[in-house]
Amino acid sequence: MARSDGLLQSSLPYTVVRSRRKTMALVLHPDNQLEVRCGQKMPLVEIEQFIREKESWIRRKMQENSRLIPIQVPSEPSQQTALRKLTRQKAFAVIEKYPHLVPSQLVIRRQRRRWGSCNKSGLVSINLCAGLLPDELLEYIVVHELCHLVHFDHSARFHRLLEQLLPGAQSRKKDLQRYLIA
Repeated sequence: MARSDGLLQSSLPYTVVRSRRKTMALVLHPDNQLEVRCGQKMPLVEIEQFIREKESWIRRKMQENSRLIPIQVPSEPSQQTALRKLTRQKAFAVIEKYPHLVPSQLVIRRQRRRWGSCNKSGLVSINLCAGLLPDELLEYIVVHELCHLVHFDHSARFHRLLEQLLPGAQSRKKDLQRYLIA
């Protein structure tokens, strides 16, 4: 994957990530860094035309990003230790409500982009930052990952189970999107 930087006439800075893909895609990161993913030989003129066509969408999303609430882990090690303990306690309190869905292991760790994850061996990982969220959003994250113990995908069956276990899950998901892992 090759990377290069560019600047449009409209002054939107962007990074080009070239790979073997056949299509072009825009990725706007929460920090408003714009990334264009495209094929190895895609001409710069076409890339800039693509961005111009999508400029209103890009600017709207940038405005949405500016309203995100950053959640940041404290820099002090003792505060991180306390936060890890608190997050673990809260996560276990949620897990206890669902005795038929028990992970093989629960790990609280710093993740840059994800609130949580679950692997096929049943290890559930919750982002350390989740302990700083409102409790109902931490609960959503934990239950979401527990549902992956049954359905290791995001199929309709997965979402039915999630909604069955946690009525209003979609509303909580939407609320969670207001927060940015910083």
